[in-house]
Amino acid sequence: MIEIIENLAPKSLADKLEQVFSDDDCVWNLSSSCGGYGEIYVSNGVEILDTHQMYHTLVVDNLPKSAITALALCVSFFLEQRTGIFPKHFTRVKANLLFPAFNDENQCHPLHTDREEPESKSMIYYVNDSDGPTRFFDNQGNIIKTVYPKKGTAVLFPSNTIHASSCPINSPKRIVINYVFF
Repeated sequence: MIEIIENLAPKSLADKLEQVFSDDDCVWNLSSSCGGYGEIYVSNGVEILDTHQMYHTLVVDNLPKSAITALALCVSFFLEQRTGIFPKHFTRVKANLLFPAFNDENQCHPLHTDREEPESKSMIYYVNDSDGPTRFFDNQGNIIKTVYPKKGTAVLFPSNTIHASSCPINSPKRIVINYVFF
């Protein structure tokens, strides 16, 4: 089940996360790809394009990897408050930063899953308002849900759900925090 949780973080936390991840002092790494796997046929006129992306690693196998990890993990307390779900183990938490690179709203990055284990959950937290939606797909490549980035909103879903990000076209940047946990 794909659940959209609007206003997950209070405004003060949402503002602080946007400030920290937008600050010139936030260290980002460059990845030459947005990932993906295999050849999955995609219907509905979606064009798959890979681009570079910036990432900031926050947690790997439940171990903090950044000075701003604690701030990013605050969001999980509000997840518990809203859904009753509290992560016992973070497999990975990372922020992703995308810049405009597409020229058509029907373009998206390669499709992928975060993990295959059925007990694993993923959450995408939107750090800033942007275009560049996240699309979710069934196993036949049909779009089953499209979520547009809205600051403070999160999407919770099973980690084995096929999905893809997309670059903004009109916004200067798209920042998300991707939580993978069980």
